[in-house]
Amino acid sequence: MKSSRLSSAWLTRAAVALVALAVPLFAVGSAQAAIAGAGSVSTTNLPDLVSAKALDATDVQVCFDKALSSQNSDIVANNHYDDIFLVGYNSYSNYLDPDGARIDPNNGDCVDLAFSSQSGQLDLGQYSVVSVGYNAVAASTGGQPNLADSTTLLTSTTNNGTTGHSSAPDLTGPAPVPASVADTGANNEIEYVFDQSVDATRAISSSTYSKFWYEDINGNYCHGNAFDTTNSGGTAVYIEFPTSGTGSGPTGNAGCTPTATVDARRAGVGQDAVYSVSDDEIGNPTQGMAMPNNPGTTNLPDLTSATLSSNGQSVTFNFDTTVSYEDASDFFVALSNGTVIYPSSGETPIGSGPDSITVTFPNLQQFDEYAVMAGVENDGSSYAAYDTTNNAETNSIGAVDIGDNAKAFARGFTTGPDAYAASITAAPGGGGEVASIAFDQRVSGYNYGADTQPGVNTQGEVVEFLNAAGSELGQPTSITIPAYPNPGPEAISMAIPSGIAVQKPAYIAISPQSNPNYGYNDTCAFETGLYDFGPGSSSYSSAGGSYYQDGSSEYDGCSVPQIIAAPGAAAHVHGVKVHARAHSHKRAHKAHKAHRARRTHKRA
Repeated sequence: MKSSRLSSAWLTRAAVALVALAVPLFAVGSAQAAIAGAGSVSTTNLPDLVSAKALDATDVQVCFDKALSSQNSDIVANNHYDDIFLVGYNSYSNYLDPDGARIDPNNGDCVDLAFSSQSGQLDLGQYSVVSVGYNAVAASTGGQPNLADSTTLLTSTTNNGTTGHSSAPDLTGPAPVPASVADTGANNEIEYVFDQSVDATRAISSSTYSKFWYEDINGNYCHGNAFDTTNSGGTAVYIEFPTSGTGSGPTGNAGCTPTATVDARRAGVGQDAVYSVSDDEIGNPTQGMAMPNNPGTTNLPDLTSATLSSNGQSVTFNFDTTVSYEDASDFFVALSNGTVIYPSSGETPIGSGPDSITVTFPNLQQFDEYAVMAGVENDGSSYAAYDTTNNAETNSIGAVDIGDNAKAFARGFTTGPDAYAASITAAPGGGGEVASIAFDQRVSGYNYGADTQPGVNTQGEVVEFLNAAGSELGQPTSITIPAYPNPGPEAISMAIPSGIAVQKPAYIAISPQSNPNYGYNDTCAFETGLYDFGPGSSSYSSAGGSYYQDGSSEYDGCSVPQIIAAPGAAAHVHGVKVHARAHSHKRAHKAHKAHRARRTHKRA
């Protein structure tokens, strides 16, 4: 069990953190904020999750609609602090557990969570959702425990999941460091800026500085030989480079000079040079881009853009010179959860133009909504493309943005299917009532009747109907998911047993008894193609695809716990089409790993 550190350190830490906190954090109110824009829930008896927001740089307040009992709330009575945890854009990986919790002394409806500052690197804005496990808190009146639910972290500022932004730290721009700022006092230092805070401590201890590089106009590379620990911190990493070197190509140091800040045309990072600040750290993809003080082009084929095909099966890579492909395995696509995928070993790229190469990726059309970057690698002996007018010139290392929703925020959304509406209507032609749930993206399946908690719900509880008091009434007799469509919002439908219908269900709960402290994980009630067809699935393996995961997981295609209001026919949500085509069989449940276990599947 963790011991509470709140009593002695809370006020001191909070006062210090307030000084460094960005102003926008205080601009968010405490309004209700269910994830994905879903409506609010207010049962008669249960402590219902209302909102969550950061109070300062290391503390988050999570509020309910009823006063909470310190004696009966598991999170404080038994020091099960991780009954409530932060969820990054990834629905499964990239979470963050608190180090302490207390009932707020000034508002008994709220729980205050304290998080480690991660050596000053913690950025609470990179988390989008707060999940609360079953029985985390109990109402002070009646002692009823909560059901599992999730809410938007109102102070989130993350762009993860939009074009160019994965859940890993993504390079947004290298920049020369003036000699007057560099701790070397010379022009041999470059600042690498990422879109979120990085775990600088891990990078320094792992000596990943050699994964940072720059490239001159002739394609000569230079790799870092030390961190500038004086200036590195937050979203920026400062790298020192040698002033001379030998060895040609991307693995050599022939490009090293005393004036790196002047000579560098392009700069970038190798895979896993830095990691996100979370409990399940995710490493960055390979990236390379132009330096701001130079044109950014070299005498080699430089990747300039990439386009995802309309059917989602392939990506066209565009270069600044005439090219031909060399090795398909050096083309890649980075997914929004941080996984990097590669073509199958038998893939033959197509020259779709004198300066373009089209590459097909296994099963990509089944989860192409997750694609946020495309890139090319080159280790000297293996490379993606070469200049057809000079076969000796092989491609520069680099990545470019693909996908949609540029500059959008991911606040309140995850990589899993997030429910934004629900309704209950009369079944067509009579015969009872039908419930529907509208999700923000296409759903590939569900795990019906699985993940039971012994002694609590022996019938499984992927979905439960609740009455106005919050009592669990039971499950649907069937769940209907449409034929797997193109990317976009989708509604699924469920048949309501007559015995439940007469009890007037008011809410629909997804994984209502999920809690990682009970030693099981049932948050994958509904799933997307990332789970069923993506890296780690048997379907992806049979298609011959290879991939790289470090911190990310196929389980990021799973839903998080939610409770959604389900109005009757009079308040039916418009624009949500309930499909009638059912799966031919109920889905077999995958064996889940423990929620807190880390899974790494290295590239084949």
